[in-house]
Amino acid sequence: STRARAQYFAMWVVLALLAWILRDHGHDGLKRIGGMKDCLDSKCTGHGMVLRITLAMALLSSMLCLLTVGVKSSKEPRAEIQNGFFFVKWLVLGGIIFGTIYMDNQDIVDYGYASAVFSSVFLILGILLILECAHTWNDTWVGYLDS
Repeated sequence: STRARAQYFAMWVVLALLAWILRDHGHDGLKRIGGMKDCLDSKCTGHGMVLRITLAMALLSSMLCLLTVGVKSSKEPRAEIQNGFFFVKWLVLGGIIFGTIYMDNQDIVDYGYASAVFSSVFLILGILLILECAHTWNDTWVGYLDS
């Protein structure tokens, strides 16, 4: 539904702004908690917090994906998991972010490397799909021209 799309959009925008603010201005507060106590500079705490927030976003999205596998219509009862319960989703997301704060820094760095690799694969697959679409579209229009 449009309402659910708007709420997901708002959720991701708020989290992106939070990550941006914490990256640039959160060093003094973040260096005292969880796995970031070992950080000596703002780059460690700032980038570490951005990675922690993106990990929480990825975990929430994966959890929602697993909960809604096989839903074919918005009329099914489990479709409400995807289209509603946003207060609960915010609470779960906050809990996941809180949990990631206490993860070891090395685990977060490893997640950062893995996310870079997987995002590169995602972009390459996207480029291949766009090229395939362009070639198919071109072949279709050339067929129209020939007939």
